[in-house]
Amino acid sequence: MASGPKSSFFLEGTAATYAFSSPEGDLPASIAIAWSLWAIFAQQTKSLFVHWSAFVFSILALIWVAKGAFGVFKRVRGGRVALSDEERAPLVG
Repeated sequence: MASGPKSSFFLEGTAATYAFSSPEGDLPASIAIAWSLWAIFAQQTKSLFVHWSAFVFSILALIWVAKGAFGVFKRVRGGRVALSDEERAPLVG
């Protein structure tokens, strides 16, 4: 498992990228990354810098999880699928 501040930053950047990959984000991937950052925070107690930077990054990752959850809720509640580009548009109609 990743344990350095650089790898925690990489995981945080990946979670943010997943959050903005679509209107509802990639919620399972964001949850997995947030969970792993919380695990790093819980297990890496020898280096206080790694410990607390993982804590900060895990809080930020939870923001991306909340963004994805809001996008899923908005999609389910609205009942419509956003077709904003040609790749997502239906072939017929």
